[in-house]
Amino acid sequence: MAMRSWTIVAVLAVRTLSGQPVTVQGPQASVSVEELAARKAEIRASLAAKQAAKARIEAAALNKKIPDDPEVWMLLGESQLALGKLDDSEKSAQWMLDLKIGKADPEGWLFVAKIREAHKDYVGAMEAVTRAFEMTPVEKGADRAGILRFAARLAAKQGDVSGAARYRSEAIKAERR
Repeated sequence: MAMRSWTIVAVLAVRTLSGQPVTVQGPQASVSVEELAARKAEIRASLAAKQAAKARIEAAALNKKIPDDPEVWMLLGESQLALGKLDDSEKSAQWMLDLKIGKADPEGWLFVAKIREAHKDYVGAMEAVTRAFEMTPVEKGADRAGILRFAARLAAKQGDVSGAARYRSEAIKAERR
């Protein structure tokens, strides 16, 4: 099952880059690349509007159609986290990481950090934040600054006042780049 899923994802990426229209095939349904992108955008908009219950319903429905999309798992987990369903969000994060083996991106690691922070695992959250920071290009100063502010918050929660100040200072420098 996992091998078939990865094959689908790989074909999707290759065909999308070449500009050909693609349909994602799953066991229950098919979704066009355009529809998939639009539905993910709707879920992100619901999360941004603090409509976590709506986002969870939308993400769960999309996850049923395309269970091998790591980004959908992340969106589902984000909505679960926003609803305070820590155990469910942790399971979604694990699915996301399992599907992204060797391919985890900064956004995925930040999601893992949020879950660890919610569980008061500040050391684990800092490890995930560090991975996200290391993967973020220097040219993305605003993104790096946001990650550094997250690190500052985690340091402060651990009682590391000087570390928090150092991260905040580095965040200001990163924004100027």
